[in-house]
Amino acid sequence: MKRLLLIAVCVLLAMPVVHGQDETTPDVDPSAADAIATIEALQAQVDTLAQQVQQDAEIVEVRADNAMVTFDFLDAITNFLTIGGIFLAGLGIFAGVIFTQRMQAAQTKMEASEAEVERLRDELQAATAKAEEQTNLIIERRKHVQLASTLLSLAEDQRATGDLYGALKTYKRSLQLDERNPFALYNMGYIYTELKRLDDAEARLTEALEIDSQFHHARAALGFVYRRRGDNYRYAAREAQDTTTIDNLRSQYEAEYQKAENLLTEALEEVSTLVDADGEAWAGSLGGLHFRRGNYKEAMKYYKLAAEVTPYSSYPLVNIGRLHLRENNPEYIHCFQKVARLARRQALAKLTNYWKYGDVVTAGLIVDDESIAVENALKSLDELVEVLPDSLDDILPRIGSGLLSVADDLASIGQETRAALIRAFVDEHMPAFDA
Repeated sequence: MKRLLLIAVCVLLAMPVVHGQDETTPDVDPSAADAIATIEALQAQVDTLAQQVQQDAEIVEVRADNAMVTFDFLDAITNFLTIGGIFLAGLGIFAGVIFTQRMQAAQTKMEASEAEVERLRDELQAATAKAEEQTNLIIERRKHVQLASTLLSLAEDQRATGDLYGALKTYKRSLQLDERNPFALYNMGYIYTELKRLDDAEARLTEALEIDSQFHHARAALGFVYRRRGDNYRYAAREAQDTTTIDNLRSQYEAEYQKAENLLTEALEEVSTLVDADGEAWAGSLGGLHFRRGNYKEAMKYYKLAAEVTPYSSYPLVNIGRLHLRENNPEYIHCFQKVARLARRQALAKLTNYWKYGDVVTAGLIVDDESIAVENALKSLDELVEVLPDSLDDILPRIGSGLLSVADDLASIGQETRAALIRAFVDEHMPAFDA
């Protein structure tokens, strides 16, 4: 193609020269001047033609270049189309691969989604089954709690009638249904204390506090357990003969009394109006502890607090009267007169208020006329014996010990006759610890 273009250019360059020669050939012989003029004219034409040829050559060259560009462009298009076909084919293959991969990914995702749905369905079924199971457990638990509550009421009635062992069995049955009921444990601990099973009482009350550390009734009751244990060591020390045994027992009861004081004080600092299962103020128990340890000022403080909490109870008043007696304060007579009235009413209101009979006996022997004091005291004592269960075999000795202590106090203020009357009554009609 390039060769044809070059030949065409050469032909175009040659054509004007031949044409010029044909046109300038004279028909006649010219003269010299004419010849010169003719030659000059021809030269001008040649120059003109040369310029034209140069211009044409430049145009042809441009056109040739354009043609080459065009041919290159066409060649590029051809190549592009060739390459494009290959590219399109490759693109198709690539697209197919991508499509296949996406289809496989979609299939995998769908299978994973189906598996996830299946898993969630299984979890839902398991959760539903668990919820049903928990619902059934809650319903059963509620039934147990309701039955346990009923058993608690039954146990309280049994205790009120003096059936302490029956009450314990009922409380145990209640705990089988509601094992973390601190009230059942508290009441069991209280009964064990009455039965002098102090280790069992300590265990139950400790359990109650582990369940509810803010159960201050149980804390006070546990303090009373330690006080009773200290009393046992104290009585044993009074019966001991050798000094070593006495010293050991004294260390033991002082340690128990200290634990009792700590617990009772802690409980009353939280709730000063705490009362025990018999409706007596726990402040009176702390007062009794201070009384035993010779801290009479503190004892009076807590007995007065107990009297404020339970104004119709004879328990704090009988001890306030004893403290007045030790100080030879005539106020003691007024206290014991009031004790006699209140204690009688409490004993009649509830036969199992065993200690109230003891208060009636104590008050009568102190303030009744000597001619009727013993007779009245015997009547009250007989009433107590009639209702007192055999399981509470330490109540009479404790009342007797209290009477002997009162006799000593009366003797210390010159009331020897009344003191002798009381000692004789105890010796003849009731047992007593060595007070």
